[in-house]
Amino acid sequence: MVQGLAIMMLRTVIFSKLFWACALIVAVALGAAWFAYGGDVAAKYDSTRFSVVEALGLGIVPVALWVAAVLGRAVWKREWLRPVNIWIGSIAYVAAVFGVLSYFH
Repeated sequence: MVQGLAIMMLRTVIFSKLFWACALIVAVALGAAWFAYGGDVAAKYDSTRFSVVEALGLGIVPVALWVAAVLGRAVWKREWLRPVNIWIGSIAYVAAVFGVLSYFH
């Protein structure tokens, strides 16, 4: 019943003219911003990516996995974010892995 209601609500939103008008406005705004600032954005992205990889090195893998796990839990199983001790423990574990990986530098 709840799934059918969610599908019906989604269909209502997707087939509304307001949704498509807003989507068109957002697409035009993003296109204009990319046209105006595209080169600057690409340059900043490259320098940021280089800085992050230089600072984290091999530690980028456990950090990326931890961020993906937190975001995945926030989207699909929100109640798993309630026990704070699990997430603090996982941060400590990632820090320990990060420390072990620093020996390979």
